[in-house]
Amino acid sequence: MLLALSVVLVAINLRPAVAGVGPVLPELRAGLPLSGVGAAALTTVPVLCFGLLATVAPRLARRYGIEPVLDGVLVALAAGALVRVLDGPPVLLAGTIVAGGAIAIGNVLLPPLIKRDFPDRSGLMMGVYTMAVSGAAAAAAGVAVPLADASDLGWRASLGAWAAPAAVAALAWLPRTRGHTRPPAPPAPADRCCATRWPGS
Repeated sequence: MLLALSVVLVAINLRPAVAGVGPVLPELRAGLPLSGVGAAALTTVPVLCFGLLATVAPRLARRYGIEPVLDGVLVALAAGALVRVLDGPPVLLAGTIVAGGAIAIGNVLLPPLIKRDFPDRSGLMMGVYTMAVSGAAAAAAGVAVPLADASDLGWRASLGAWAAPAAVAALAWLPRTRGHTRPPAPPAPADRCCATRWPGS
């Protein structure tokens, strides 16, 4: 039960930092000297991170173990979400890159961990994972403007708020890093045709 809860805590952090940007983008542009190109980059960069950094995740997992990397993902996500609201456009973009990169790695590592740790309930847990990710994205988009309106900090409060659940999830995930496991190494070239690839590699 605790393991399933830990997985859900990670999953609900894999979209809000990105999904919450669009609804407050007009207010963000009004509060910063952000051009149209800058606004487009802000929404495009996370998508690019998803594609470019996804290939890095299996290598990190093989070197450090899946659990420590996922905990690092949550720490980086919290830091990126918080730092990006502290200054102007360059810091905003840098924090978005950090958060987007962290989400990209988490996207790749969590499904194989679920299949490994829930072999008899992998279908159920993958459904829970998918619901948590999509539900969190919808919730983030829905509450982004109300969060901004409820605070004197406006869009900064709305975007920075997602550092809190990521930090909570990182703390909850920390005990699992002590007994972490590494996925199997990739097969040698001669055996690659007959070997089973680790998901995400």
